[in-house]
Amino acid sequence: MGIYTRTGDGGKTSVIRGRVDKDHARVEAYGSVDELNTFMSSAIRQAEIDGEAELAAELTGIQQYLFDCGHDLAVVSPEFRPYRLATEAVEQLERRMDEHPPAQPLQAGYPDNSLSARLMVCRGVCRRAERRIVTLMRDEIASKVVLQYINRLSTYLWWLADRVSGKQGKR
Repeated sequence: MGIYTRTGDGGKTSVIRGRVDKDHARVEAYGSVDELNTFMSSAIRQAEIDGEAELAAELTGIQQYLFDCGHDLAVVSPEFRPYRLATEAVEQLERRMDEHPPAQPLQAGYPDNSLSARLMVCRGVCRRAERRIVTLMRDEIASKVVLQYINRLSTYLWWLADRVSGKQGKR
């Protein structure tokens, strides 16, 4: 058997315990989270290049939470609950931002270094994922914790991009 299945040739895809149209709100939601995770890899690699090993490790941990978000968004059937992502993930982001509040308001402009630019791309994709999750939740059941996490993560990514810019003397 090859890597391809041909099961999606008719415009449907598999989710946990079901099949839906490929443009279904659920697929759009977890697909956007998957895109965010991909862009996060780029930010992690840039952090490594910049010698920011601690930050790279932190972002790698966030990637695992994003995998959990994707799983939870793919759950159609109630028998596969409870969800993987817990409120502790949201609280962890909040604690991290509370530990290092910005010395001045977050900058509204665009970053001027590679790492902060990558983090801002992640933030933009994160905000799109949030919109897709809201659309999904309008008509179907989905994890509220995932929505909270993605909302907090977009703020966290902005905070982090601003912090990285300040750390590198680019503010």
